[in-house]
Amino acid sequence: MPRRVRLGPRLDCTLMHAFTCARCGNAAPRLAAPPAPGEAGVKLLDQVCATCWHDWLQHQTALINHYGLTLRDRQAQRFLTEQRETYFFEAHQTEQD
Repeated sequence: MPRRVRLGPRLDCTLMHAFTCARCGNAAPRLAAPPAPGEAGVKLLDQVCATCWHDWLQHQTALINHYGLTLRDRQAQRFLTEQRETYFFEAHQTEQD
């Protein structure tokens, strides 16, 4: 049976036995629910640990503040989605190559 772990006020996670994070490569607690809607959320749930998700939230906040993004703006949403994909999947693959 999975064990639930709290990593912070909004990071309620489930520790699964064979989960390895795609970003950090560590065996770590996974998120309890998809952090985004649709296919992207499922991909993140299946491949990203709660610690890396927490790090992304901090990085995302820095991007929002640095570029003065308005989250209601579709272009800003697309930018953040592209940055999230790069942060979790593309940048890590480049480091391994």
